Amino acid sequence: MRAALNDIAVERGKTVHDVILEINRDRKGISLTAAIRVYIVEYYREALRGCRTEKAPPSPAGLTPYTARSAGPYRRDHL
Repeated sequence: MRAALNDIAVERGKTVHDVILEINRDRKGISLTAAIRVYIVEYYREALRGCRTEKAPPSPAGLTPYTARSAGPYRRDHL
């Protein structure tokens, strides 16, 4: 948890103390430890979303991963 907070602080150009103060200011009805965990998870989920949209290759013929898989010879509508 400490390493994640440090990474987030460096990324945002803040100190760990500043990040914790921000988390503490915005938390509502949960412990500071729980608020820090939620903050870290949300931070990395958002970062992962950004990576997926930046690095995702364009899908061929507009197919999504689900439709690309189901477009093969074993589609349900052929059973």
